[in-house]
Amino acid sequence: MGVDTFNKMWDIPRMENIFNTFTPSELAEITGLSTTMQRDWRRRGILATSDGHAKFDIYDLTEVYFMARMSESGIGPLKSGPHAFFAGLNMLSGVAKFVANEFGQPDIACKIFEAFVSSITNRINSPPYMENVARETPQAFDGVFIVWANGQTGLYKSFDKESARLGENATELNGPVIVANMEALAAQFSTRLRPFIQIGE
Repeated sequence: MGVDTFNKMWDIPRMENIFNTFTPSELAEITGLSTTMQRDWRRRGILATSDGHAKFDIYDLTEVYFMARMSESGIGPLKSGPHAFFAGLNMLSGVAKFVANEFGQPDIACKIFEAFVSSITNRINSPPYMENVARETPQAFDGVFIVWANGQTGLYKSFDKESARLGENATELNGPVIVANMEALAAQFSTRLRPFIQIGE
């Protein structure tokens, strides 16, 4: 979906670069994943390979940003990767709120998110997506990513609600637990993305 189509569909101020592709160096600056690590991730099948120069869209960036932040916490991309699709969509929802606020029209956040989803329809209809849907829980779009003490991982509504559901004797709580707030990740990502987009009247 191009910028003009976006503007006509939603009748909102001009947004540029959001639906463009980003270079490996831009991905590195936005996500913190160096070009060297990008090559390693491509070699390991974590990032898509390309016959020519690698290009990434905004959704690629959210996936990579999520996996890179998890790697900093000791959770490698092979473990966080199965959740990256839904985590990326979750983050795009946060980015939509950020962009809407930049427009001074917070009420259009849902429309912007719908446009994001429309721009990646080919992924949503792809077999890997359907495999991810089958693996994920109904809480796919909820607010925290948790790495439990027993090594299990998932996206949940909140740590408090899920830990209460599990009970204090659950193996998931028998040791250190890592909790990543998806709203905070989206806010951090949006701040790093801001220099790469242009929002006009």
